[in-house]
Parts: sequence; structure tokens; C-alpha cells
Amino acid sequence: MNEQIKQLWEDAAKTTQGDSWEEQTKFMERFAELIIRECADIATLNAHQWESPGSYVLEHFGLGKDEFKLGSLADADAFAKKRNYTYTVNEDPSNSR
Repeated sequence: MNEQIKQLWEDAAKTTQGDSWEEQTKFMERFAELIIRECADIATLNAHQWESPGSYVLEHFGLGKDEFKLGSLADADAFAKKRNYTYTVNEDPSNSR
């Protein structure tokens, strides 16, 4: 297991006590929250340094930046629709970060 994931696992485990279903659920929710927060922090802090925040997130967790390929705008649209997300496209490259 990647060191960052181990650390998040340990941090989530500190918030639970016992093996009841409620405690296991609490652990899983906290672990997921910590992963999401870590990803959001990585994407925010590194948006200007990488070709894609997603690439950096994968590399951060040891999943291989080279395995991540950016999809087309149609792929992004399908992804967003599937999850009921809304987004805007910055079509002016001079206005990008």
C-alpha cells in the first residue's frame, strides 16, 4: 500500500473504536473523506504545475501518472452527465491558468 494511503488509513482508524458495523461505517466514511480532501488539496495546489491535476493525484498515490490519459471533451461531458455534474469550458486559452 502506498505510504500516503497508509497514512490516511491510520488517520481514519484513529477516529473509530471497536468492530461494530457503526464503527466500520464511520471508519469507511472518514477514510473516503480524507482521500477526497487529499485529492482536492493536491488538485488545488498543483493545478498550475502539471498538465492535469488528475495526473498528479495518481502519481501522489503511486498509481502512475503515465497511465492517466486525458479524455476528450465528449468523454468529460458523458462523465459529468452520468454524475449530474455541471461544468464550464474555458475556450479562451489565453485565460487559462
